Amino acid sequence: MTRSAVLASIFLLALAPAARSQNAWRDVLERQMTAVGNTVAGDGYRADTRAFHTDMIVGTLQDDASVALEVDLEFGVEYMIVGVCDNDCTDLDLSLVDLQGNVLFEDALDDDAPILRFTAPAGGAHFLLVDMFVCSVNPCSFGYKVYRR
Repeated sequence: MTRSAVLASIFLLALAPAARSQNAWRDVLERQMTAVGNTVAGDGYRADTRAFHTDMIVGTLQDDASVALEVDLEFGVEYMIVGVCDNDCTDLDLSLVDLQGNVLFEDALDDDAPILRFTAPAGGAHFLLVDMFVCSVNPCSFGYKVYRR
């Protein structure tokens, strides 16, 4: 599974018009994440609801803001964490950090679809840092999902 295949599935959905509902931003994120899930399933990944105790995490951040959220990993398991954001976001980054504050893995590319692919070097609690570097209309909505294989 290449990064470009995951990004292509997100890009194609970004071209589709958003639903005109009260939760249009969530609809956009859910459609993007569904497309990612379908794409990575072909490479053996499945959603890991144990990592966050829910299927998909969504939230909002202001331009140039960040949040750290706890994620529970299992030693030796191969993970993929994929982030998506709404149409007002053009740069979203993800970093996995250990409890001592060491950055273990990061995607700091200048894009709105960060992907972390790694094998957990240790089990237990870690922090996922979500950084909203560019948001043209505050706040911007984001979502991410943890996959494992």
